[in-house]
Amino acid sequence: MKESIYVMAMEIGSEFPDGITFDELIEKIEEKSGKKISINAKYGLVEWFVDAFTTDDRIRASSHKPFETYHTMIPSYFRDKRDFYVPAFQDFQRAKFVLSGKTFKQYIDYLELKESREQALKANKTAKVSILIAMITLFASTIIPLFSKPIPQPPFEVEVIDDKVQNQAMELEIRTLKKELQRVETLIQTYKSDTLND
Repeated sequence: MKESIYVMAMEIGSEFPDGITFDELIEKIEEKSGKKISINAKYGLVEWFVDAFTTDDRIRASSHKPFETYHTMIPSYFRDKRDFYVPAFQDFQRAKFVLSGKTFKQYIDYLELKESREQALKANKTAKVSILIAMITLFASTIIPLFSKPIPQPPFEVEVIDDKVQNQAMELEIRTLKKELQRVETLIQTYKSDTLND
């Protein structure tokens, strides 16, 4: 989103706590935006500027209207260019302005709102990614079983694999063990009888 010149003016004003002239502010805004500010935009900005910024610099009263302030004289000068406003405008051009407390608070509120919107956008993106992952998982859990081997259902089938070669080897080993066992038993019997006879 493109920042308005008013937001840029508040940002620049917050960077100059000791004050900035209106012409310096215009220059900084043009640098920041990369565009020249039109006369109409300048007029709108100066009207806002004299309310949003404040100064303790004095203004020379015009002989035409002795009790006027920057708030009325400067926008009128920009609009009408009357000669009796020239001294006031010269004072205005030299005066250093700082953000008023109210404008600074508005700028802080704007920054908080901007940050909240950015956080909301991030949360929205994260939620969309989470939903997408959940949908993919659900889809995968539905599709994968269709292409995999069926899972046996109770009662389970037990498949006995009959390996004749292995069975024959085991039988031979069993027979050998039996013969060995018989031989050992015979030896034990012989030993016992020899010990009894002695």
